[in-house]
Amino acid sequence: MFAPDVTDPRLRIEWSLARIDQFKAALKTFMDGRPYEIVANAEPYGEGQFQVHYHVKIRREAPLSLRYSAGDAIHNLRATIDNLVWHVGQKCGAGNYLSLVFKNTPEEFKKYCTSHRTHKLPSVIQDWLKDIQPFSRSDSGRHLLHVLTRLWNGDKHRTPALVAVALPSIAFGGRDPTVVATVSRLQIVKQGFVDDGDEVLTTIATMDQIQNFEAAFTFQVSFKEGETGIAAEFFDVIYKQITEDVFPKFTPFI
Repeated sequence: MFAPDVTDPRLRIEWSLARIDQFKAALKTFMDGRPYEIVANAEPYGEGQFQVHYHVKIRREAPLSLRYSAGDAIHNLRATIDNLVWHVGQKCGAGNYLSLVFKNTPEEFKKYCTSHRTHKLPSVIQDWLKDIQPFSRSDSGRHLLHVLTRLWNGDKHRTPALVAVALPSIAFGGRDPTVVATVSRLQIVKQGFVDDGDEVLTTIATMDQIQNFEAAFTFQVSFKEGETGIAAEFFDVIYKQITEDVFPKFTPFI
């Protein structure tokens, strides 16, 4: 029999929060080094005007240490769920290998529930396990814990890939505050996931306007698999989901 301090899921979620904080600290160090920048190139465009192209310059990819740190947060967040399910399952007489799984069809889910004796679980947990299944959702998107599970399964086979993201919000500035109003034909070319050399913005301006005009994109990192948004924000949302939605369902039975 395992000692209570080993199986208590509340200790795992505290450990998960520490891993999230470590990831954020490592991410800040990485981003403080300005790994992503915007560079501008101008070419003549009609009399007295130039077309300016703004491109992404990736000076440094996310290091392995940051990717490993992301993997630690993924693993411990997802393991917290299985700790909860298994812990309560052991108390209720469910199967020894009970965990959170996602099945595409009701038939597959029912088969898993039968073989793992999930009928022994409290009804509130049985309902929750069914409600978060893909076939129970009214929209086409995956439940957040399903997204986490996909990242977790991927982390077992390869290091999580972190990629550059140019956020949709753009701040414009320059020495002359009237320049933004006078620059014409400003066009966002690309936002979201970006690669080295991608064009993200183009505009047409005179030389005087170019000298006074600056375009500053905000950069962050996300998981290459998508569906998560910004990596650090995704961890915060998952942590909140687990502590505020999942734990209350299990706490009375721990």
